[in-house]
Amino acid sequence: MNLNIIKTKFHADIPSDTRTLLQTNRAQAIIKDINGGKFWYYGIEKCISNYFSNKRPPFAELSINIFVDGLPLYKSSSIQFWPILLSLHDMPNVSPMVVGVFCGAKKPGNVEEYLRSLVEELKTILHTGISICGTNMSLKLRAIIADSRARSFIKGVANFNAINGCLKCTCEEEYSHDSHTVIFKGVHYVRRTDNDFRKKVYVTILSTDFYKQNWHVAKEMLIEFVLLYSDIYGDQFITSNVHNPLHIYDEVEFFGALNTLSTYPFENKLQHLKKLLRSRRQDLQQLINRLSELESFHKYEGETQNGQSINFKIQDNHRDGWMLTKQHKIIRFSKMHSQSSSAFHGRVLQEQWNYFEYPFKSSVVNIYVGKSSQFSNTEEVLNFCNIR
Repeated sequence: MNLNIIKTKFHADIPSDTRTLLQTNRAQAIIKDINGGKFWYYGIEKCISNYFSNKRPPFAELSINIFVDGLPLYKSSSIQFWPILLSLHDMPNVSPMVVGVFCGAKKPGNVEEYLRSLVEELKTILHTGISICGTNMSLKLRAIIADSRARSFIKGVANFNAINGCLKCTCEEEYSHDSHTVIFKGVHYVRRTDNDFRKKVYVTILSTDFYKQNWHVAKEMLIEFVLLYSDIYGDQFITSNVHNPLHIYDEVEFFGALNTLSTYPFENKLQHLKKLLRSRRQDLQQLINRLSELESFHKYEGETQNGQSINFKIQDNHRDGWMLTKQHKIIRFSKMHSQSSSAFHGRVLQEQWNYFEYPFKSSVVNIYVGKSSQFSNTEEVLNFCNIR
């Protein structure tokens, strides 16, 4: 109706129907009935081909992550989505894409039925590659990312808080009648293997590759943390959340830094999907239509080469005015240089020392302490390329 008013009053050359304006896909989406609800599968190749329809990505091989989780839609209803999302590992700024969505009153009743379309497509495209801008490109599945509950669901194994619930090792858990939880004793364990599984049909250091040479230190600290936790609180409180950090080191050694395994980008995407719904009728059909409208806007246009990007925010205030140079000098930002966009004025801290010495020096993770009275009296001109 609003479009008709604008069109009549201002003689605007616009469509009368919002579906035309938003380019809503008029084709009937293929929605299947599976155990527990309805399922729509769009596909990995369609997601990637659509995003790169204008320009080929600057890689010889695309590395992807797959994410699975549940999303309750309403407070007063049990209706929920179980989306399958896709992210491009080498392009972390690209929003996750929707590969498929299940909608029902509870989680999918048959995990094999839920994942069948995904697995069948992966078996094909990992072998043959996918076509992008007329050329074939190889694909690599880097990781399947999910929280503890979703991991147990998609693997078809015991829940994380059950006996034998640890997915990484064969430690024997016990049920504590005092805390009413399953507890995980000890830190020495036999790791589960893929072969064994088939037979049976914090952490700042680990958060970035920048500290990779000290990851082994984090491993020892995590072991010490679990041992001390047991001594202080007792074995009855060694739950899965306390036990699981013992396996973090092995995961980052295999996959890379924790920030590349985080569920946060996917969790943000889940909330975005929820906000696309306009009413409580035909939830899955609504989502499919909204996603088809967004397709024409989310395209890869190539890397921007206009200038240098410093990838951080700097202001003359106490919160955003601190920097560390490659020579480990602490700088207090004053103002930008009048003649150069890559240079600035700042005061240097004359003396600094470690904030702590144990279990390692705080300088290892770039943490220092100093006195505000010991900044230089005169400002220095520095370049952003010299900032760590």
